[in-house]
Amino acid sequence: MRLQRFLANRSGVVAVGVVVLLATAGGGAYAATTSGSSAASGVIKACKHRHGGGLYVAKRCAKRDRKLSWNIQGLQGPMGSQGLPGATGSQGPTGDTGAQGQTGPGYQFTTTSGTSGPTLSQGGTYFVDVEGSIASPGGLTGFCSVNADNSVPSLLSNFAGAFNNPSSVPAQPGTWSFSGMLVVPSNQTPATTHIYCDDSSGGSVTISSVKWWVSPVGT
Repeated sequence: MRLQRFLANRSGVVAVGVVVLLATAGGGAYAATTSGSSAASGVIKACKHRHGGGLYVAKRCAKRDRKLSWNIQGLQGPMGSQGLPGATGSQGPTGDTGAQGQTGPGYQFTTTSGTSGPTLSQGGTYFVDVEGSIASPGGLTGFCSVNADNSVPSLLSNFAGAFNNPSSVPAQPGTWSFSGMLVVPSNQTPATTHIYCDDSSGGSVTISSVKWWVSPVGT
């Protein structure tokens, strides 16, 4: 009642909001709430009665009353500690198998065995690897020649490699591998690969268990 008489006797005080008085459990304190431009700006402005501490909202506080203001939203608090990791989700279903891609470029080997290797039916350059065993009673050295011919005396192409079986293991035949390129012209096909071996004195040497790997290059 004292606040109502106070407001009625102050003709210069104009209220701009709705004052709501909330008595605390002790009955001696009051709070003011408002709606309007002050609330829209994020700041609450009110007047505090000199006697009793009651709050009211007005454009201008009465003489000797105290003007108050405070933010509607408080300061942001410190970040909390990180929570515990969540449980691992279940594994999703396996997707469908994709279509097989095209075969990429590379060597496509033809394999065979015997001193006569694969027949080359197309002209071009071929990578050739040939492996065989050479017996060496008392040790043996010499050369093996790999060539392509088309059943005529002249050789189309060839490469050679040396062998040297040590005399320390005369009963054990040595296994040797020879690799190189053979070039076959298109007008001289088909051509068949061969391997011939001679010792250092020019005598013929037998090579056995011969295996071939032949692949066209650049096709």
